[in-house]
Amino acid sequence: MQPVPLPHQIDGGQFLAAGGVLLADEPRVGKTGASILAMDFLMALRVLVVTTASGRFNFGREVREWQAFPREVQVMMGTIGRVQPQTDVAVVGWSTIGNDYQREHLACWRPELVVLDESHYAKSFEAKRTIAAMGFAAAADRTFCLSGTPMPNSPLDLWPMLKTLAPERVSDLTYDQYRDRYCVVRRKFLAGEWKPIVLRGKNEPELRQRLDGLWLRRTQQDVGIREPIYSMLSLDPGSAGMAAIRAALAEIEDAQEVIDAAETGDTKKLEQHLGTVRRVTGLAKAHAVAELVKEEIETGKMDRVVLMCWHTSAIEALQGLLKAYNPVTLDGSTPAAKRAAQIEAFQGNRSKVFIGQIIAAGEAIDLSVSRDLIFVEQSFAPKDMKQAALRITNHAQKQQCLVRVAALAGSIDEAVTAVLVRKVASIKEVLQ
Repeated sequence: MQPVPLPHQIDGGQFLAAGGVLLADEPRVGKTGASILAMDFLMALRVLVVTTASGRFNFGREVREWQAFPREVQVMMGTIGRVQPQTDVAVVGWSTIGNDYQREHLACWRPELVVLDESHYAKSFEAKRTIAAMGFAAAADRTFCLSGTPMPNSPLDLWPMLKTLAPERVSDLTYDQYRDRYCVVRRKFLAGEWKPIVLRGKNEPELRQRLDGLWLRRTQQDVGIREPIYSMLSLDPGSAGMAAIRAALAEIEDAQEVIDAAETGDTKKLEQHLGTVRRVTGLAKAHAVAELVKEEIETGKMDRVVLMCWHTSAIEALQGLLKAYNPVTLDGSTPAAKRAAQIEAFQGNRSKVFIGQIIAAGEAIDLSVSRDLIFVEQSFAPKDMKQAALRITNHAQKQQCLVRVAALAGSIDEAVTAVLVRKVASIKEVLQ
């Protein structure tokens, strides 16, 4: 049965079909459905979709389900696949789009419409994938960009999209002028020369005015989706192993400096101080979280749960500890063909536990069959955790979602986690 689009998705589709460049709705608001509606409004054929490795099969499936008239959809695997003669919509990954063979083959196919899903992947003209994607966009009749985080680092991330798809908006600026106008830049001596390092954005109101009409953004709250409740899950380091971890954490010098680094977002300093002990701490927390999950599933407090980790070692530990619940995993090493099957097993209730790596499982997938998500480990970048947390939210979610971030009680891990939880819960995108 074809899904029934929501009013804001129809509006989003009309915005793109009428010439909008960027649909910047928050994750789970429904950008994919809106882009497919726009394809239908334009009666587009020969469509190239570029998305994440995890999102390829999902995007292909949604085109088949949403489209108003039949198009032949091909999800392309690897770098040597060829578009079949009957294909109307080809779905490829950001990880392969920069490959010379695939780029040349797709250029010969001549897509008329390009959809850049998670378009923030094309944030630097120094990357092959950006050069390839923007080359297709420049040659196509139309291009849609979709991203809930179009500026993951600073306004400089928008430059390739603007220069390619809306050059008239920045025709008065060179790259350096745009960077210096809308970014706080510090010069740093690296590899024998002084290089500009972008710290953050500036002059945001002026930039919004310059770009007015190019993008449309709606938050989850705007469309009636309830944001998750965020809380810290303090774990009791009662066992000998966890007590040892707690002792190691307590001996970290300059604890206040570490907490200050969390406040300012200095990920390099955090990794420098906490890198090794963080990995071991993740294993200790994995054991404690596994016990909690067993208890809450057995008592009916939760039905299914999403667990997010940073290190492979924590994922592997959880997989063994929770094997009774047929856990599925997704990290950077998961083959593309297997990713869709893992997600489908969780969605179809053949598994009670989904264990994902924060980055690899943080975009373009739907895990909203669960209302519970636990960060066993954290990313030092709050935006990564925000993206991952929103995997369990959507319009059909009838219960309030709960996101918990695990921390060892009474340790610096708890102090740093408290800072990250507060920042994740209060993130406001520059675009809003």
